[in-house]
Amino acid sequence: MKQSKILSAIVICLIVWQAISLTCFGQTSDSNKEKPLSFEIALARTNILGITFPGMSAHYIFFLTKRLGTGLSLFTVENQVNQNFGFSLTNPQLLYNQYGWINQFILLNNNYFKFKLNITNGLIQIRILQDSRQYNSGQYIFPPNLGRNFYYFIEPGTDLSLHLFSSLYLTAGVNYRFLFGKSNFSDRKEFQNTSFILGLTLMNNR
Repeated sequence: MKQSKILSAIVICLIVWQAISLTCFGQTSDSNKEKPLSFEIALARTNILGITFPGMSAHYIFFLTKRLGTGLSLFTVENQVNQNFGFSLTNPQLLYNQYGWINQFILLNNNYFKFKLNITNGLIQIRILQDSRQYNSGQYIFPPNLGRNFYYFIEPGTDLSLHLFSSLYLTAGVNYRFLFGKSNFSDRKEFQNTSFILGLTLMNNR
């Protein structure tokens, strides 16, 4: 689980670096105009198995037109659960990672806010882990992953971005995910639900 957190943090940092680099320095040689981009990082939450899962979300979008954009999406949450799914677990932990491709359409656009419609699809990985750590001979021993579910998902949603200053926006959004595929533990429908995000968006598409 610690390795998954580190990997997610590295991916997000790389996306942030690329987004800022392209936003600040991404000018075309012909027109000397900035490339229209959007980078969003937000706190996220969703309900799984009747438990609220906190986490984070990130989107990196480049715009094909003034209103239509497409790009990468990351959503990751985790929490301790009260089910062991048939495994011999004392402190089961559920880790939910969503890797997708987002298509975004700006429905309403003015100097104060942007109202956007999103369709995201991609791959979901859900893992069940033992949360307890063993300490032996001066080293921590992390138990192996005990179960994995892989799903294809389609997630329609919407969000509202309020302009703060310059290229910075405050963004709140809601989405609903539909999952497709077989489960190795639990029922697929138990992981379908609404998710919420609240965070900041860096956008030069004005």
